[in-house]
Amino acid sequence: MNLSDLQKAFKPLLELSHQERKLNLAGVNIVLRTITPKEESEIQKSLPALNGDEETSPVEFVDVFRKETLARSIVQIEDLDLRSLQYLETGEEKNGVRVKITKVEAVSRVIENWSRAIVVSAFQEFTNLLEEQEKLLKQKLDFTPDNKDAEKEILKSRIEEIERAQSVNSVSSKHSEVTKEISKIEDSPFTEALKAVGS
Repeated sequence: MNLSDLQKAFKPLLELSHQERKLNLAGVNIVLRTITPKEESEIQKSLPALNGDEETSPVEFVDVFRKETLARSIVQIEDLDLRSLQYLETGEEKNGVRVKITKVEAVSRVIENWSRAIVVSAFQEFTNLLEEQEKLLKQKLDFTPDNKDAEKEILKSRIEEIERAQSVNSVSSKHSEVTKEISKIEDSPFTEALKAVGS
């Protein structure tokens, strides 16, 4: 038996673990996939500390979380397939050697230039994909915990996921409210007067 035989034996489980979703984002066709536990750990490590030495706003925290998640979830843009890529060349050279960066870093750099509205829209599609996967897993798997401790761990993990999602939605809502208030100020006669003074 070799690795290929093992992969074939586990193929049905791998297919359940890696679901994909196609979407059209502002005219660009993109494919998202679910992320692995290893990638979830990478995302957690990349998040800035809200209570660390450096001040990080809740909005910045959520922005980083979305960007890092999408950088790992996006596996195709139009005809460009990223599934098997680990590194991409930057087009630069250092000491005669072509500079390469990871696929995740490359996609992350692109996402940094997107508007927040586009990032939020793409992340919502990723959230929808997770919900679809969860429903599929419930249909396919008949899992009954052997003991109460295992059941508690599963419920605890689910609660943490819900709380994290609520936190992200809360920050997004607050950001929308602030944006609306700023818009009101920008449209006020006072702002118009300032513009007139500056012209």
